[in-house]
Amino acid sequence: METYRWGPVKKLSSGGQAEIWLVRDPFLGVEAVQKKLRPTPGHPDPEEEVHRFLREVRTQLRLSQHHDGIMPILGSNFEDTPPWYVMPRATETLRDLVGRNLGGLPTALACQLLMKAADAVAYAHQEGIYHRDLKPENILLIHDRLTVGDFGFCRDTTTNSTTLTEAKTVFGTVYYMAPEQFDNAHEIGPQADVFALGRILYQMLTGRNPYPHQRPELLPSGLDYVVEVSTAEDPRDRFRSVVDFMSNLAEAQSKLMWRAGTPAAPPARRSKAPASHWGSSGPQAARRPAKEQGTLFDLAEYEPRDRAMVESSPGSGCR
Repeated sequence: METYRWGPVKKLSSGGQAEIWLVRDPFLGVEAVQKKLRPTPGHPDPEEEVHRFLREVRTQLRLSQHHDGIMPILGSNFEDTPPWYVMPRATETLRDLVGRNLGGLPTALACQLLMKAADAVAYAHQEGIYHRDLKPENILLIHDRLTVGDFGFCRDTTTNSTTLTEAKTVFGTVYYMAPEQFDNAHEIGPQADVFALGRILYQMLTGRNPYPHQRPELLPSGLDYVVEVSTAEDPRDRFRSVVDFMSNLAEAQSKLMWRAGTPAAPPARRSKAPASHWGSSGPQAARRPAKEQGTLFDLAEYEPRDRAMVESSPGSGCR
């Protein structure tokens, strides 16, 4: 990966553990977003912060090479102080999209967007990676393609990287964190990301913050079940996997289409499909080259007001 060509344009944000800069390739004139590590003052182990940042880059790079729903890495430099990496500039985040439609997104659009994000998360789980910080800011649109980014808090079950997370360390964003993540982020399983996806789905459909309370009566019939199960307090009461979540979300959407008279086969009885049943949108499909997968969604399927919601968005940069 290139490490030298990106020139700074302006700082976009600063906070937490990173600074975000708009940068430009002086040779191609292409703009991108640079994420720089922002060392924590007084941190007892600065090398641990660098190690975690390096793990974020390596994880995201590895996953994005096989699934186009993971935010790609364009370049990095860990010899600089502080270290940094570069990624494409997003058109907007899911937070921006929901923020412009305060009553909630159209149901079909919300389901299709979240299915795409969930497919990327399911692929990460297949590779042994739990995100632990899924939220609307970390789901980004790059023109017509949706990606999941910011794996800085991820748990990699394939290495000894879990030693970076102490048993009582809390990682994540409170609005979307599963209860067990508050207790022991070191030991969370796939259901923690299922919980976050359920919270995000609720916010997309209602336009309301999912914390501290959700109002199921605001949700379309069937989708209330998906949100209720995925955000259950006990992880044993949730869908067993993100694939299971996707299966039930697709079924609920199919029922809504059928009841509304949209040409569709009557849905099967609700069930929790085995985690091995990926269907056509699982990792097998994800492993196909991007050019074979097509674009994220067909804007022609939506009414003009919905097309404008996606097409006329301002470039907000990668969060």
